[in-house]
Amino acid sequence: MMKTLRRPGSYLAAFVVGIVAVVTGLPWWAGVTAATLALVLGAVLASVVPGVAHRPATPVASTSPSIGTTDPSVATFRLEGDYWTLAFRGPAFRIRDMKGLRYIHRLLQVPGDELHVLDMVSLGQGLRGIADAAFEEDLHLGGSSDQPMLDEQALRAYRTRLEDLQDQIDEAEANNDPERGARAREEIESILEQIDRARTPFGPRRFPAEAERARLNVTRAIKNAITKIRAQDASLGHHLDHNIRTGTYCCYEPDPADPLTWAL
Repeated sequence: MMKTLRRPGSYLAAFVVGIVAVVTGLPWWAGVTAATLALVLGAVLASVVPGVAHRPATPVASTSPSIGTTDPSVATFRLEGDYWTLAFRGPAFRIRDMKGLRYIHRLLQVPGDELHVLDMVSLGQGLRGIADAAFEEDLHLGGSSDQPMLDEQALRAYRTRLEDLQDQIDEAEANNDPERGARAREEIESILEQIDRARTPFGPRRFPAEAERARLNVTRAIKNAITKIRAQDASLGHHLDHNIRTGTYCCYEPDPADPLTWAL
C-alpha cells in the first residue's frame, strides 16, 4: 500500500479534489478531508486494478519463418507428394519427383557413409514419369555379363538383311528410283552402326555386369537431378555436385568446415 501511495497519480488526484473544494467555497477542513479520501481511494483502486501503463508488455508469439529463410546452417530436402521441397540458404523451391532426387535424398540421410549402387537402385522402383525411362534403359538391356550384345544368330540376321538391302539398291538404280535407294542406304548405315557398337577391337562387346549397369544408371540419374536443381538454385547445385561422389559406391561428403543440417 505504501508503495502505491507514493505514485504521482495518487497525489495528483488528491490535489485536484482539494482545489475543487476550495473553489466551491467549502471550509478548509472539508477540502483536506476530501483530498485525503481521494488519496486513499486512488491507492485502493490502483492496488486492485493496475493501470494499463504499468502493465508489462505481453510478448507476441512469433510466426514460423518460411522454409529457406531460417538458420543458414539448416537446409531442406523433403518429399511432399509428387514434389520435392528444397531450400539452401535462400527461398524454397519445388521439383517434381524423379529417381535422381531419391538417390540424393538417401545419401543426405547418411553423410559420410558409402552406399553400393545395387542398394540404391531399389529406391526408384515404382517411380512414374517418362523422363526417368531413359535412365532405366541400362538396367533393362537383358542378358548377363558373359553374353555378347550381338550373338551369332543376330549377326546372321543382320547379314541377311544387308544383302536384301543391297538388292533393293541395285533394283532402285536399275528402275531410276532414287528415293527407294536412299531409304535402303539409310537402313544399311543404321545396321552397320549397331554392329559397330556391339564390337570392340578385341572381339564382341559383352553386356555389362549388373553392378556396372547400376553404376551407370545411378550416376546418370544423380547428375540429371543436380542439373535440374542448379537451374533453380545454383548454390545448392554446386554444393551437391561438389560433395556427392558417385561410382560403384556413392557418398555424400560435406565439408566439415562448413557444417550443414538437413531437414529431410
